[in-house]
Order: sequence, then structure tokens, then C-alpha cells
Amino acid sequence: ELRSGIRSLGEKLLDHFGGECQTRLQENYFFDTPERTLAKRAWALRVRMEGATAFLAAKGPAARTADGVTIRPEVETDIPPSLARGFIDNGITPKSLPDAIRRVLSDLPDDLQLAVFIFFRNHRSWIVYADFGLTLELEIDRTEFADGTVDYELEVELPHRDLASKALPVIHRLMNTLDIPIIPQREGKFSRAFQRKPNA
Repeated sequence: ELRSGIRSLGEKLLDHFGGECQTRLQENYFFDTPERTLAKRAWALRVRMEGATAFLAAKGPAARTADGVTIRPEVETDIPPSLARGFIDNGITPKSLPDAIRRVLSDLPDDLQLAVFIFFRNHRSWIVYADFGLTLELEIDRTEFADGTVDYELEVELPHRDLASKALPVIHRLMNTLDIPIIPQREGKFSRAFQRKPNA
């Protein structure tokens, strides 16, 4: 995952691809206890609503390479929108999680009460981009935080960690062509959303 987070540069990248991009609105709800039980374990639990679909994901501890690439384990599964809405409205207990998510959060008590802790909207535009014989899925995010601020960033989703060294030259070539510097984002969306949460 590579991120570049300057607004005008994000707009420039979107303008470059123009009508080739597909865009969808994502509503992201992160769950935790008031004591931040998950955060203390470096895990995040997220429900994402996208139109008529919903997804539940558990994201593990992040690691960063010397090149600014963020690697973070993630398990995601689709869930019925009605179940997602029930989680958002009423909270989640670990025993109510799907098996794939429950396995990676197996050290949590079954009756732990998790409620919505952070919310933000993300407009994600994506495009399949090929260069240097490598095909990548580029995701350009416009994220709206609770305090009204907006961030832009580029994410490159990689199926395997080993592809990071091959993806970097492709991204550098694209950004150099557009005269956009690569500025690694040192904090994920969740951390920034927490910092910008009213009364945080």
C-alpha cells in the first residue's frame, strides 16, 4: 500500500485518469470498547457499507518497509446489509462474528461489547493500470472526516508482499510523469479519523 496525501495532487491524479475511473462511496464504521481493547492489540474491526452491499473486516498490526510500503494483514468477508446495520445500531460481540473474523480475534471474550467508535466516508475511485509488464489496481481515495477535513491518497493493493519491489518502479514512473511526489502517509485512515474526531 502506497499513499500520497496532498489534496491538490490527489485531484491532479484523478483528473489524469478522468472517465476511466470507477467510483463508489464507502461508509466506514470502526468498532471498539471505550477502553480501546482492540486498539491496544493493534487490531481494527470495520463494517463497510457500499450501496446495497456490506463487508466486515479485521485488520491486524501494520508494518512499514524502508520504501514506505505499508503491509497489514486483513481478513474480510461480505455480510448481509441487514446484519451490518444491526451491528452499527446495536454493537457487536465476538461470538456474533463470522467464523473467518472470529478466528483472528480468538483471544477476545465472547461477551465483549464493541460499539461504533469511529466513522468516516470515503469516495474510492479505482482503475487497472499496467506498466513495466505489471498490472496493478490503483485506488484513489477522497476521505471525508468528522471534522470536515478531506484527505486524498493513492493506495496500491497487492495480492502478495513480494510484489512491492516490482510495484514501486511502476508507481514512481507514473508519478514522475505527472510531476507528483510520492509522500508516504505515516498514519492510516483510522488514526487520522481518531485525531480529527470532535472532542477526541
